[in-house]
Amino acid sequence: FLAEVKERSPETEIIVITGFATTEAAKESFKKGVFDFLAKPFKIGEIAEIIQKAAEKIKQRQAGPDTYNKIA
Repeated sequence: FLAEVKERSPETEIIVITGFATTEAAKESFKKGVFDFLAKPFKIGEIAEIIQKAAEKIKQRQAGPDTYNKIA
């Protein structure tokens, strides 16, 4: 599923949330291009921070490297 999403929409940042987290599952997810992997239970602040980072990455990519470097 992850590979198909990235193939169809490579700009999409995927955050995996699971109640059955294993190190192997996390490794496989990252190999397939997920942005982050979060195991339940988690605190709301954790997911909010991850979403914020993903949104910033998308903004940087949309602005282009030259635009972002001028702002930073």
